[in-house]
This record gives sequence, structure tokens and C-alpha cells, in this order.
Amino acid sequence: MKISSIFVNLCLIIPIAAETTHRYLFMGHPRDDQPGEIVQRDVERVDYSFYDLLLLGGDYTWRGTGTRDTVDYLDEVFSLSSPKTLTVFGNHDTQNKSFLTDKTGRPAFYAHIENNIVFLVLDT
Repeated sequence: MKISSIFVNLCLIIPIAAETTHRYLFMGHPRDDQPGEIVQRDVERVDYSFYDLLLLGGDYTWRGTGTRDTVDYLDEVFSLSSPKTLTVFGNHDTQNKSFLTDKTGRPAFYAHIENNIVFLVLDT
């Protein structure tokens, strides 16, 4: 069964306590439709600091982990090395997985606990 990613912009606001609200943003397939190593321009303009956790669903560019330069660019856009950014590999991100795992400091699959929620991040 083939599952194709689409660009999804979903903000989950989960109340933990009466006065506490956390903002989580999930985004998958942010790549531009034109072949190249860029994300959509609107995606570049988002202020991700507004969110408590950024969940990236892969397919960042056409060859997301094709070069270190592309991963560096993605780090500039999404702050990949931030502990508040969780990344997963999409089918367009499998060329050099170590470029992304080196940048994030995380393996290809892992568990992350945030505000008593367990996030399971699985390899593509």
C-alpha cells in the first residue's frame, strides 16, 4: 500500500490544565511543486517560534537529504537541530539519511515525550 504525503498544515491545541495551552504544528510535504531543493515560499515565511512543537512529516524537497547544503537550508527554515522540532523521513528524503540525523542529533526512529504526550517518530 502506497501512502503519498500531501502538504498539511494542522495546528493541534491541546489543553493540559485549565490555564495551559500548547500549540503543536504538523507539516508534511512542504516542498515546492517545481523540481528543486526548496520548500514552498509560504512555508519559508511561517514564524515557527509561535509553536511549542513542530512536527515535520517528510518530503521536504525533491531530494531532501541529497546534499548537506539542502539539509542546512532546511535547518534555516525549520530549525531542525532544535529540540522542539521532530522530523521524519519521507520517500524523498532517503538519499543520505545521516545528513538529517547528524543535524537533528536523533536516529531515524525514536520516541519523544512532551507535556505528558508520547510522540512516536517512525522511519519512512
